[in-house]
Amino acid sequence: PDICPNELMRMAQIITAVEKEDFAKGKFQPIFVTIDPERDGPKQLKTYLEDWHPSMIGLTGTPEQVAKACKAYRVYSSKSV
Repeated sequence: PDICPNELMRMAQIITAVEKEDFAKGKFQPIFVTIDPERDGPKQLKTYLEDWHPSMIGLTGTPEQVAKACKAYRVYSSKSV
């Protein structure tokens, strides 16, 4: 996945802080959704995210499913050339 390591580091710090709070116990699941499912399969996401935080899981799907999720959550992206 192409994402700035600084952003994943920031996410990992936030996840660690939230998981320490009692209100979040068992109620908090951080996810990372690829915007390039043709390149980022489940295996690639799992391997990549293991380096950032153990509780982060990666999600992918068909290009149509990912596009639908992006639209629903107002995610805007573009592929690098």
